[in-house]
Amino acid sequence: MPELYKMLNDSSAEVRVQLALQLSAQPGADAMKAVLTLLKKGGSPLLNDAITSGLRGRELEFLQALLAEPAGKTDTLVTSGLVQVLANCITTERKAARVSGLLEVVAAQAPNSPRQLALLNGMAGTPLDKKAKAQPRKLLYLEAQPAALTALSTKLAGNKAAKTLLTTVDKALAWPGKPGVPPPPVVKPLTADQQAQFEKGKLIYAGLCAACHQPGGTGLEGLAPPVVDSEWVTGPVDRPARIIMHGLSGPVTVSGRTWHLEMPPLPHLTDDDIANVLTYMRREWDHTASPVSAKEINAIRTANAGRTKAWTADDLKTPLKPAAKEAPKAASR
Repeated sequence: MPELYKMLNDSSAEVRVQLALQLSAQPGADAMKAVLTLLKKGGSPLLNDAITSGLRGRELEFLQALLAEPAGKTDTLVTSGLVQVLANCITTERKAARVSGLLEVVAAQAPNSPRQLALLNGMAGTPLDKKAKAQPRKLLYLEAQPAALTALSTKLAGNKAAKTLLTTVDKALAWPGKPGVPPPPVVKPLTADQQAQFEKGKLIYAGLCAACHQPGGTGLEGLAPPVVDSEWVTGPVDRPARIIMHGLSGPVTVSGRTWHLEMPPLPHLTDDDIANVLTYMRREWDHTASPVSAKEINAIRTANAGRTKAWTADDLKTPLKPAAKEAPKAASR
């Protein structure tokens, strides 16, 4: 670690981005202050991505530590967009307890302050790039109506822009007794073995898929479509399995939007690996699709043995034909 701190003043923006990635992955106040130093130096639009990539699941705790720092005349946390990005990451993670915790952090800020508005923009899904379109939030079910949301509604009553953001946040949240909200989906619990698959698949997704499809499954503008609520993920198992095995080429429509992409195959993944990561994606983010077994994946692989060409969306819409069974051998005389 000491050798990393010595590089904080490196003149190369690329080096500082790599430092941000490594230091944000480290716990402790010293690492956090070093990241803040890099943020103040700026020099690269990739700094926010590097920081959030290093955090991986510690965004709320890191945000709370950052907000303990005084704002000063120029609040780097706001001007850099990091506060907004972190709030967006926490919200898209879709963990009820953490989103409730984030609401408490928002309510604790000075009313209508730049930090509070940046947090609300992040929760509302407002993109930093003004040319990009905001992606609608999927309804998140909380255990109870958050007191912080009620407090914010009172504090922001006089600010029309802030009130609009809070309304957007409120529409994406549900709790027992909230008027006009449908009941949460009924999900059949995973067995112990299937839960073990889910946990293994979560690790595979984080290591191979999250960089493009994002940890929260929301996709990356211009690169990868979302997997949250994607019909390609929650529909017939053979479709995502074939994409993983052989890749996908050309336009594909996901949730009503057309993406032009080339997804490479992942031939090194075993049947177990594919079954695990698909089980994770089909049950994370409030998905209710069935888990996947290695036996199912093996049957899909066998039915497409010898294929080297990537699939197109039209190819995948054609039902998969099972592999032909070998004819029984004639009895020897």
